[in-house]
Amino acid sequence: MKETTDGDRVDGKDEDVKGDYEEDCEMNAVDQIFKFKKRKKSKNIKKRKSGSKKRVRAKRSKCLPSIRTRTSPNKLFEAVMILTRRQRNVVRSMGFGKILNLRVSDVNAHLAYFVVDSLDTDKMEINVGDRKIKVNKEGVRRIIGVPYRGIWVVCDAAGCADAEARVNTWKNRFVKTPVSCKMIVDKIRENSYADDETFKMDFAMLFIATMIASTKNGNAMYTMLGWFCLSKEFREHNWCQLIIDTIRVCKSDWDRDARNSFFRGPLTILVV
Repeated sequence: MKETTDGDRVDGKDEDVKGDYEEDCEMNAVDQIFKFKKRKKSKNIKKRKSGSKKRVRAKRSKCLPSIRTRTSPNKLFEAVMILTRRQRNVVRSMGFGKILNLRVSDVNAHLAYFVVDSLDTDKMEINVGDRKIKVNKEGVRRIIGVPYRGIWVVCDAAGCADAEARVNTWKNRFVKTPVSCKMIVDKIRENSYADDETFKMDFAMLFIATMIASTKNGNAMYTMLGWFCLSKEFREHNWCQLIIDTIRVCKSDWDRDARNSFFRGPLTILVV
């Protein structure tokens, strides 16, 4: 990694964080492949390999379902990799300095299903057999380091007279709506900000859409800008409590047995 002047980009190598997640069912699927090969030899090797892969996928899907989500960390990871030195300093001033060390561009969908399915929202804990992992704002703070003290984030939007104007001003900067995460990353890459406040809003909305909650189509929930008090800095809001409450709501909204049900909550934070 190399830094030069304030206007230069900070380059980094993509480092996917991958975890080992083995299940007996996967081993059984592998065993079935070998039995299949011994039992039925084929002259067409390509065809045999293709069939074997299909058997593996079918076996895995039955034993270990995968979750579908709209909150992927991929675009946030991409944005962190292209931030200028000045932008990185602004992120630190927001109380999001730990996010600059983000090296997660994806999550294991099978592991994520297990974690969300094992989450008890009444007790806010993940049941992993003989252990129970508490899900609270202190834990969120340790994982991603966002502010966990301050005013309640989800304030009464009606109480902010200019909340609607703030939302419109932000989204009208984009060529079209709804605003996708890619569109926000493109704005950050352009780096044509007249002031730091606009960049802060872009980074905050990207963080929300990728790490907290998004629309049903995975776009930015720009109405959430109205939830923040204008007279306060982003670092003065209780982000950890927002994340905890969002986890609880999104778990209730998720149908574990429906293939068209997407988990739209803080999936990366739960899995990490």
